[in-house]
Amino acid sequence: MATRIGYADLVAFSAALLRAAGLAEGPAEATARLLVRGDLDGYPGHGIRRLVGYLGRAKRGVIQLDEGPRIIREGKTTAVMDGNHYIGQAVGIEAMGLAIAKAAEHGVGIVCVRRAGHVGRLADYVEMEADREGRSCPSGAQGLRAQSDRRGHGRHPVRQRARPRVGRPGSVPVADSDWDALVRSAAELSVADVPAPLETRDARD
Repeated sequence: MATRIGYADLVAFSAALLRAAGLAEGPAEATARLLVRGDLDGYPGHGIRRLVGYLGRAKRGVIQLDEGPRIIREGKTTAVMDGNHYIGQAVGIEAMGLAIAKAAEHGVGIVCVRRAGHVGRLADYVEMEADREGRSCPSGAQGLRAQSDRRGHGRHPVRQRARPRVGRPGSVPVADSDWDALVRSAAELSVADVPAPLETRDARD
């Protein structure tokens, strides 16, 4: 079974959980949007179900939120970024933004990252460049293919986008078990504004 949550409500709720765990407002919002986007794009393994694990790692100190990423070495077209064990999506966004800026100025941009948390779906960062250029399909992913599941959809998250978004406009499907875990996390972190589900139905629908 899956619970449908309003898109804006789910992003706001996820960001609130991250802020309650100690993440700054900007990185919390950006991370929440990427997680929800994973569910919308049909990759729930890189979607909102990851959030409870991130919160647990932050509580145990595996993800460290007191210091963000920093550049430790940089040239015209390259850089090395130390993630300082910060939450991976925030590090990935900053690293990709730097790579895009270098590529725009010099024709190529390469940024290596070390000591970062789980960055999520890698295609999100490829799509940052596609979105900047107004292209619907990132050229860097066109040549990548993977084994297909029984419906013929590629399983690798870094690939040409071919899977339809599974969220209806304004709503996101979240597996009931994942939603229950998020609600428990909200109670533990004293996050009071838990959005009301729009509906619950068979996840296969």
